[in-house]
Amino acid sequence: HLLLETRDEQQVVVGADGQQDDDGHGHHHELQFDAQQVLLSHINAMLGGLEWGLGQTTDATLHEWGSQRREQLRTLRTSIHEQVRDASATPTPFNPAYSMPGRPANPAATRAMWAQLQENVISAAGRVTAATQSQKRADAVKLMADELTHLGELGAATPTWPGWV
Repeated sequence: HLLLETRDEQQVVVGADGQQDDDGHGHHHELQFDAQQVLLSHINAMLGGLEWGLGQTTDATLHEWGSQRREQLRTLRTSIHEQVRDASATPTPFNPAYSMPGRPANPAATRAMWAQLQENVISAAGRVTAATQSQKRADAVKLMADELTHLGELGAATPTWPGWV
């Protein structure tokens, strides 16, 4: 989008197609859509890591957490797919061939792998929050906070503020 001029303290935003964005917020829609696609790619990677880890771990507590988390992420992925489709776009597909490291030596190594993948989900959720329009921002902040909670459940700390570049 290009900012062509300011009229009465309102910006006039024009897209690449030359059409004026009457509400002045069209650039948020594109950024939110892009951020949602990035979030989907990280959710997909986390799902791949959960599937792989669930098949490797012998720790019952960790297996239970991973199973519950997998179902939560599937529900979240479905919701984001619907939002992306509502924007007349094709959601980022799941790729079951995500590269995984060797078999974790112990439950702590599985937790560390899942925490790394969860950090990526949190960072992408931060991008969605930054790109979300003000009237929907509270939902995006809740999503980011929920994702932070899951990192804590793995016993990991947040190394940076989510989405901060």
